[in-house]
Amino acid sequence: MNLLKTFCIFVVITGSVGFIYFRYSSRAFSYLFKEEDARQFQQDSKYVEPYRKQPPLITMFTSWMTFPKRFKVYNSTLRNWPLLQPHVNIILFTNDKIPDKYKQLGWMVLPVRRQVNGHPVLKDMFIEAMQLQPDSKLYGFANGDILFTDSFIKSLQEITNSSLVVNRTYMVVGRRMDTPNVTLKEASSWKNIERAAKRGKLMNEWLGIDYFITSPNYHWKDIPEVQIGQKLYDNWLVRDARKMGHGVIDATSTLLAVHQNAPYPARHGNMNQNHKYFTESYHTIYQQGVIACCRFHTMYTNNTIKIRRRKHIPRQCTL
Repeated sequence: MNLLKTFCIFVVITGSVGFIYFRYSSRAFSYLFKEEDARQFQQDSKYVEPYRKQPPLITMFTSWMTFPKRFKVYNSTLRNWPLLQPHVNIILFTNDKIPDKYKQLGWMVLPVRRQVNGHPVLKDMFIEAMQLQPDSKLYGFANGDILFTDSFIKSLQEITNSSLVVNRTYMVVGRRMDTPNVTLKEASSWKNIERAAKRGKLMNEWLGIDYFITSPNYHWKDIPEVQIGQKLYDNWLVRDARKMGHGVIDATSTLLAVHQNAPYPARHGNMNQNHKYFTESYHTIYQQGVIACCRFHTMYTNNTIKIRRRKHIPRQCTL
């Protein structure tokens, strides 16, 4: 009897310790859901278009390390991006635990193989995505707090079919729509995202570049080992594309990219660790690598998306 009692006590204590570890572990804690979240997930799943065997329009990836105040943001992204299938292959580079329910929605979850002080190296993720999905027409990265609608697909379809970029190497960028307090329900469908965006604020033409989409022949192997989440890497990429003579397309007017405003931790790493890769002055990078410097832009003409040459490029953009 004493032996049985001792065994029961051991099981209770062990189970309690295991629960506490699972509940508060930085890896496992990332994606615990309330019951209503699970119901919302089931509702979101109905929007996912069945996969069809065809070359994808784009392979799109993101990366993150989770923080408690950003759990809600990343959960919304995990539900939103699968709605872009089958046109989009989706990859998440992370060393955090992701529930199988999201993998079943189409996410390919891969470890971050190279990082500097906790920040993934962008070129490595592009190269790996290209190797894994060699048939995509485009490859792209977006921050993990960005939500998209079908305008993403429509804009990229028009770009890939445009005579202005045929046989050219190019990059597609755009400004984000800063939107506060995006709920899980709002993130669950394109129409709801569009409604939420109406209370948002479009970043000005100098800031807010949160996605980078390139043609398959882009020179990622020659790009320095810049890391995401660091100062000026976005402006540097735009300037570098322009310097190389590639077509740079501003898709802001037709591609809705909703940024879910959420706080980062107070200590978010050394934000200057990319600077050792820049030979230009910070001022030059900023002035010549903004959205206003893009040679091409998308626009609506009679409810149809078209690409046009930008009529006016600011003098500061001169390389």
